[in-house]
Amino acid sequence: MNKEKTLILIEEDPTSLLSDEYRQKAYHYALFFRPVNRPLRALRRIWVRYRLPMLRIWFNDWYDHLDAYDTLIVNMNYLTRNVLDIVSIRNPKLRIIGWYWNTVDEKNAPVEYSGGRIEYWSFDENDCRKYGFKRNIQYYSCPEDQTELEKDIDVYFIGREKDRKAEIASFAQICDRCGLKSEFHVISEGDRLLPYREVRNALGRSRAVLEINKGDQVGFTLRVLESLFYGIKLITSNRLIKDTEVYNRNNVFIIGEDDEKRLAEFVRSPYDHASDHLMDDFSLDKWFNNFDEKRGSENE
Repeated sequence: MNKEKTLILIEEDPTSLLSDEYRQKAYHYALFFRPVNRPLRALRRIWVRYRLPMLRIWFNDWYDHLDAYDTLIVNMNYLTRNVLDIVSIRNPKLRIIGWYWNTVDEKNAPVEYSGGRIEYWSFDENDCRKYGFKRNIQYYSCPEDQTELEKDIDVYFIGREKDRKAEIASFAQICDRCGLKSEFHVISEGDRLLPYREVRNALGRSRAVLEINKGDQVGFTLRVLESLFYGIKLITSNRLIKDTEVYNRNNVFIIGEDDEKRLAEFVRSPYDHASDHLMDDFSLDKWFNNFDEKRGSENE
């Protein structure tokens, strides 16, 4: 694909983590929806969910310039899934890629439009099998001006509750028993999203990041890539990670399999940088190029 002819549409939310790299590497990107205040966001959710007339009024100004592109990559969520047909009608020649960088749930499940013009892609192998998606990597990047911060957090967690509240609370107790200082941001429905620059700051101050997966999740979450790119330990409930290229016993602690008694020693021991070469396999450029290389192959 041609970067000059491809537009990436991202969510309107402060957790957007790759805007700087999009800009540095000359990718074209825009917010899908124009910024509005909280009352109007509530109105927009209803408007888009029920597909009321004149949905176009909520789109940002990228919609007026679609003729300049031949490919559109849309970050999928509970709102964008409802309006891709409108984009398709606006430019019938446009290749439209719906990218799931989160796993599918009942709120963001794909909508089947007549004509089948929308390509759906995901990083998660189970979702690819279940929904017939094509598969791409999860991707990540660290800021070029990243500075070394004092490590004052032993274990860091950030994520939506997603029926994991009991598991998260249980692991917080384990951290307490092991004398580890933890900082957990559990986001419930309706909570303010933490700006990703604050997440980056916390990661830079942490020795380990905690990942509590949904039961059916297979692909690498951002927590795995944050561990790799920030050079910090990963504590995960995903036992399947042991069969992947990122697994390194010195860097990855598997909940329910590794001995809880060695958790503190694991967290405070040096990170093994033997895995650093894998960062190239999860880069933005790799992700972008895969949409061409894997275009004809499903479920790879």
